[in-house]
Amino acid sequence: MGRKRFPDAAKHFMVAQSSWLFSK
Repeated sequence: MGRKRFPDAAKHFMVAQSSWLFSK
């Protein structure tokens, strides 16, 4: 169950980090 959501979470994390870097 949690393994299938791992990739999605990693994708969101990468997007969030990118957005934070751009916002800075």
